[in-house]
Amino acid sequence: GSLYLPQLAAQWLARSRSNANQRIVDAATGNEVEWQLLGREAGIDIPGFGATPNRVRFLAETVPAMGYKLFTLVNAAAASAPVPEAASDSGVIENKYYRITLDPTGAGIQSIQDKELGWDLVDRDSPFLFGAYVYVAGGDDWPRNSLYRYGAALHAPQLHPQPAANGRIVSIVRSSGEVKAILEASALHTPRVQMEISLPADAKRIDLRYSIHKDSVLSKEAVYIAFPFAADKPEFTYDTQNGWINPGRDELAGGSREWYAVSHWAAMNDRAQARSAALIPYDAPMVSIGDIVRGNWPAEFHPPSASIFSWLMSNYWGTNFPSSQGGDFSFRYSVVSGPSADPAQLTRLGWELMTPLEMDTVAAGAGPALLTSNAASLLHLDNSAVVVTAWKLAEDGDGSIVRLEETAGKTAAVRIDSAYLRVLQAWRCNALEDRLSPLSAIDGGVGIELKPFEVATIRMKTEPLRANE
Repeated sequence: GSLYLPQLAAQWLARSRSNANQRIVDAATGNEVEWQLLGREAGIDIPGFGATPNRVRFLAETVPAMGYKLFTLVNAAAASAPVPEAASDSGVIENKYYRITLDPTGAGIQSIQDKELGWDLVDRDSPFLFGAYVYVAGGDDWPRNSLYRYGAALHAPQLHPQPAANGRIVSIVRSSGEVKAILEASALHTPRVQMEISLPADAKRIDLRYSIHKDSVLSKEAVYIAFPFAADKPEFTYDTQNGWINPGRDELAGGSREWYAVSHWAAMNDRAQARSAALIPYDAPMVSIGDIVRGNWPAEFHPPSASIFSWLMSNYWGTNFPSSQGGDFSFRYSVVSGPSADPAQLTRLGWELMTPLEMDTVAAGAGPALLTSNAASLLHLDNSAVVVTAWKLAEDGDGSIVRLEETAGKTAAVRIDSAYLRVLQAWRCNALEDRLSPLSAIDGGVGIELKPFEVATIRMKTEPLRANE
């Protein structure tokens, strides 16, 4: 049956108090795992207390959903950690999914060739490079312009978007798990914009990380990252707390059509070519579609381009916001593409990327009794359209609480069971965990039907299964 999360490979950042000769082994397969040394943490080696921790990165593949997988540290013959190789400085990076052409001058991307679709994701006619940092000046006649609020007598301000410039390629490095390029540039009131582009070896995904140092200024300003997608007939969707929205169809009259709050993803679908691309903004949930926010307050949704702009910051509003926004900032994104945008799949991918695996250290022989297997799933669902958003002890201590969410926008029946627990009793509850109605516990599990996008709360009383059951 289907599991809580797709069994995709995931990156882990691990801390290990190991010496340089220890190796990481997948306990389920017995195979050694390739790893990359990111650095040695600050500290002093003290006899009897172990060495200063190393910070390493490795690929934890096929981790069971709602469960765990063990990786062990073993002694091995002396050898150095895998060392990344310097790649070509031609301004092109690629893996088996994408070929990316860099533009060092603006610290952005000229072209992204999707090798499977034969599609360049980037709109070459856009005034902005893909992934470009854009500083927007203007609007200082506030509050007499419409940037602050809608008013029939207010005019839209003159805004001046200025992309980063004077850039260079800092490095292009290839390791066993990825190829990475780092670019740097500057912009108005922004002395440093560093853009890191990573192509994982075994995932059709582009990872972007920005490190920005921005000056504090009192004049009106805004900052964006531009993602100008190429499309003949663009259509947009984005996800909210427990569903997704097409702003051209679903927006209520009188709603804002210049910016939107995104939970995990915003997608552009090219209806003419049956292809799509999606942006996953880890740290900046506000986006504008088609253009930057200009205070036009359109009554209908007709974006002038297929671009998505990540709105990082502004000081347009004078209430409950700082008058200047400066300092060091970090923002992360992932970009994916495919023949069509599947909202349910994007939601699961967004959750998986934005809520990565957690790591814990278990000393040999000191783990809980459950760790009799090197990998296990503790809770099982038989419908991939339904996900577990919480599993915890009930607030009153009487049983546990499982919270489910339907993600495909369809009525769904789902059964919950476990290889380690037998469900004795179950109830449908409200959000406060008050019992509403009993659910039938059959063959050690419990079933429930959910409406489209419904969030359901279930209280379960369980008992452990014996080894021979």
